[in-house]
Formats: sequence, structure tokens, C-alpha cells
Amino acid sequence: MKKLKFVRYGGLSPVKQDQYTTNKDKTFHNPPRKKGNYAFPYSYIERFLIGSTDQPGHISNKAKWLKDKNGNKIVRDDFYIGYDNKKDKSIINPKYIKLLKKLKIKQSNIGSSNTKKDDSISYITVLKKPKIFEYDGEIWHHLGDHLKPHQIIESSGSWIKSDIIDYMIAFNKEMKLCRNEMLKMTKDWKIELKDQLNINPLKNFFSKDHLEVFIEKIK
Repeated sequence: MKKLKFVRYGGLSPVKQDQYTTNKDKTFHNPPRKKGNYAFPYSYIERFLIGSTDQPGHISNKAKWLKDKNGNKIVRDDFYIGYDNKKDKSIINPKYIKLLKKLKIKQSNIGSSNTKKDDSISYITVLKKPKIFEYDGEIWHHLGDHLKPHQIIESSGSWIKSDIIDYMIAFNKEMKLCRNEMLKMTKDWKIELKDQLNINPLKNFFSKDHLEVFIEKIK
């Protein structure tokens, strides 16, 4: 079977999960095992969940400081010079727009964070390029409602473990469910279906939180 593609930030070695717990009241996102890696199916990544902070140095390793030509961190209050209410977005200082173009950084990958030593000043951060890897082993996911009992190897809170083939079956069922829901929404909103049929529902209409996966050992 062909391996499936997944995406994550940081390395591919198993990471100790500080949020792991054996309590029955564990949250939806508590990891199912003490060690492993969170990831998302390729092109369905929810950036917020892979490290809920943009602070460089966080275990998620998903962000770095944006620095000026002199190597200094850029203060958020200097990076943004106002707010465009019509476009509902912050206005970037022109000199930094040039910097972003030079470094080929998309504005959608810009964030901000305080340093660990000083929380009074926010600095601009940049989302790092994620790691794309292939995997075909057993995998933890939240799509157990689409599987039969014999397809589930193990469970932990809201997580269930299955082989990659059954995971793909569950994922395709979820896609179909979301697409049907999307078509219903377009009807309710009186949106032309011809403009929506080719849109991927999980990328454009629905939350991707429940698509996170957990892999105990990638390599």
C-alpha cells in the first residue's frame, strides 16, 4: 500500500508529552500516549493545535523570530502601524513589507509573541516551513465513529488507534459527511452549487481540529 502524507512542525523523533494523563476526564486533545508526535493529514493542518503558542523555543518548534537587517527582533508595535477596518486586517509598516518580500514570507505566516524573560513587549514571529512525511503504520485519530469495533485496535479518551487502511476508510467517510453538509449549507444560503462543488469542504468550510492524528513512532 502507498504511504499517506502527513504534516507537522518540528522533528520526527518521538516527543515526551507533558499533557499526557490517565484521568478519565481527559480533554479531547490530551495525547493518547506519553511519547509520540501530533500531526495532520497533508493539506489539512490546523496550525493552532500544533503548539498553541507562536513563541520560538516552544516544543512545537513551529515559529522563529523575524529579525531586521541588523539581526534584531522586530517589535510588534513598530511592525504594524494601524488597522484597516474595511479589510479587517492590520496595516504593516512599508519597510517591513519590503523585508517580507525579500525573504519570501507570506503575511499569513506572521504572528507575534513575548520572550520568556519579558512579557511586556511583543515581537514578530514567522511560521517555519512544516515537515511533510509519509507513514503507513498504526495511527491514533478521532474518527472512530466511522469504524466498526473490529477495526479499532485500542482507545484512549476520544482517541482510537487503527491501522492506516482503516484510518483512510474513516477519513474518506468524514470527507463525504462534510461534503454533504456543505451542499446542504449552500442550499440554505442559496449559493450557486456550481461555485462550490469543487471546493474541499474540510479545507474551506469546517474546523480541522478533529483531524489531528498522533503517531507513537514515525521512524
